[in-house]
Amino acid sequence: MNRRRAFTLVELMMVIAIIAVLVTLLFSILHSAWESARRTSCMSNMRQLHSAYLQYSAANDGILFPVDNLTMQAGSPRLSEAFDMPGLTVFAGDSRIFHCPSDLDRPGYRTYSVNEFMGGTYALFNVPWGRHFGPFHYLHDVINPHSTFLWIEETPSPLKDGETGGFVVWPYPAQVMVDQPAALHDKGTCITFVDGHCEFWQWLDSRTTAPFTRQPPVPMKDNPDIVRLQRIEGTDSVPGN
Repeated sequence: MNRRRAFTLVELMMVIAIIAVLVTLLFSILHSAWESARRTSCMSNMRQLHSAYLQYSAANDGILFPVDNLTMQAGSPRLSEAFDMPGLTVFAGDSRIFHCPSDLDRPGYRTYSVNEFMGGTYALFNVPWGRHFGPFHYLHDVINPHSTFLWIEETPSPLKDGETGGFVVWPYPAQVMVDQPAALHDKGTCITFVDGHCEFWQWLDSRTTAPFTRQPPVPMKDNPDIVRLQRIEGTDSVPGN
């Protein structure tokens, strides 16, 4: 008569350890799949916003959507603002596309902001070292649409005064961060460009997405992510750009 051998404590612990590893792998796979789906949905939102933006410009003789520091329509998402940008929702048809599905902590906020160089009026573009930059006012002003960003995911800092318009990137050689990209996708951010293509960027420096501890602009010496953003802000200020 055969009898089943009872598991020893060591064997039982090994089985539990193997199950734990398999569960961890399963959750990792599921997380990757969910995040991939959310990132795809985010990029779809941004492409629809890009289309609405171009429709707005076409309907207004090529003028860019206003990124003004008074209306703040295209600026840092705040609870005092509309969830969407009404002037673009007319063309987009759905205000839900203004919110990234990975932006789980801020359901009442808008996720996406417009490049301040695209119709903005931010005074500090008269930068301290004397050269005046931008902004663009008409779509035909953009001479490098493939390397000029239009939409970016933003995390608004609670320390900001709320008086800036779009997503501000100080031109090179500044080594400061004014606005923060939102690292909603595995420490990365989705960005669309004026020519319509969309990219996913993972940030190299932990300071890029760390919470601000002082009023911006925040000095960040030797942060390579700042130079990456300066290369796509719409100017040719970065050497070799």
